[in-house]
Formats: sequence, structure tokens, C-alpha cells
Amino acid sequence: GLGRALAAQGNPDAALSAFQEAVDIAPDFDAAHLELVNALYRLDRTADSLAAASAFERNDPVLGGVLRASLLRRSGKPDDAVATLKALQEKHSQPAIVRTHLASAILANGDAAEAEAVLREGDDRSIGSKILLVDALNAQGRVGEYLEQQEVVQERPLEESLVLAYAML
Repeated sequence: GLGRALAAQGNPDAALSAFQEAVDIAPDFDAAHLELVNALYRLDRTADSLAAASAFERNDPVLGGVLRASLLRRSGKPDDAVATLKALQEKHSQPAIVRTHLASAILANGDAAEAEAVLREGDDRSIGSKILLVDALNAQGRVGEYLEQQEVVQERPLEESLVLAYAML
């Protein structure tokens, strides 16, 4: 709302105040925390941004932790980002968002094989995970494997139950 409008008009300090007010009024509103953290980061207030992400992490350990890891990565601390995401993965039964961000951080850190392994250990079929898997395979010179797998999937006949489900639509 207001914070984004102020930022779009080139008033980052007023936008920051609006985002802080939104967090104060609605501490459970995830988007307010995200906007506050990113506004601080854009103002080169990295330490304040990390502190705000840590505060959000107390409200929502998974999303706050992912946000803090993202900041660590953007601020030139990729090893800390990977460590943060690995700790989240162990502590929170590996939700897909943590696994995807962990794989992305590992890939950005130059270990495509480990990123692939992280992505393959889950059953996340999100577009983001698929894109990262292609990127990891491409970095290893193995993107052809993904294309071959997709051709096999497309050649399989539909299960009878799926045909019936489509017919009922």
C-alpha cells in the first residue's frame, strides 16, 4: 500500500516509516516484514535489515529464516546463507520453501551437484524447484537428462482415472 507508493515516488525514508508502522500495527503480516527488511537493505542499512529479519524470524521461523538467509547471500555472505538454510531444513522438517532457497544458495555458491541433490531429496514439483533443477543440471553440463526425462513423461499414456477426471470437467 502506502509504503510501496511512497517508494515508487522516490521517497524511501517515508516508505521505510510506512513499512515500520505496518509491522508495528500488524506484527503477523508477513508482507510488512518483507517490505521493511527490503527497504532497509535498499537504503544500505544491512545491519538494520538483518535485525529486522531476525525479528520477523521470531514470528515466523521459516519465512523469517529464509528472508535472513537471502539477506546474508545478497550482502556477500553466501556461506552463512547456506548454513542458515541448512539449519532451517534440519529444524523444520524440510518445507519446500527452505529446500528451494537452500538449493539456490548452494548453486550460487558454485556447488551444482549439491544443489541438485537437495532438490531431488524432496517431492516439491513447484515451478521454482524445476527451474533450479534445470539450472543445476545445466551447470553440470547435464541439462539433456532433464529434457529426456520430460520426453518420457510426455509419452506415457494418461491413467484411466485422470482421463475420467478430465471428462467430468
